[in-house]
Amino acid sequence: MNLAMLQSLLRALSAAFRTSNSEDLLGLFSDTAGVTYAGSESGEKATGPADLRRLFTALLARPMAYSFEFDDITFSEHHETVWLLADGYGTQTADDGTTEVFPYRLAGVLAYEGQRWRWRMLACSEPTLAEAPSQVLHPKVLLDVRARVLLPVNVDETQSIRHDVSAGLREHHVGPGLPLGDGPGHHH
Repeated sequence: MNLAMLQSLLRALSAAFRTSNSEDLLGLFSDTAGVTYAGSESGEKATGPADLRRLFTALLARPMAYSFEFDDITFSEHHETVWLLADGYGTQTADDGTTEVFPYRLAGVLAYEGQRWRWRMLACSEPTLAEAPSQVLHPKVLLDVRARVLLPVNVDETQSIRHDVSAGLREHHVGPGLPLGDGPGHHH
């Protein structure tokens, strides 16, 4: 296993969620009895192929699609098992075209079976933003402190954002790898 292969597996996972294709999504997971998926929301947990099918069918029937990009990947391999931790961001796209971008993390175990890598366990989360001044966000994501949401932003066009100082907020400079500043907020 190498980083390029992991990135390909993560892109396949994102594509299956984005296209709401439950068969493609199920095909990425092991068919062993202990295969487990835990999403970022309460109740999004399934163990075993039949339970995964039930959960994925319900998730993909929602009036929105999800996709993910991971730019920070850590992994370890032993024989035919890979442990993975990936951080990045997710995008939720509603049927009406509106989008919401949020921090996203997954931790998982992949096993080589049936001549390919398949998920044995996958746990996802939406990390909350730290309130520390040094919080750094992905360059494609901007925190709107007042609305407490993450929004996509073109950092090539937007390098300085001024907030209402009377509301107790300071000027924040946004760009790749630059701190966003202090201010609470999270996806949900």
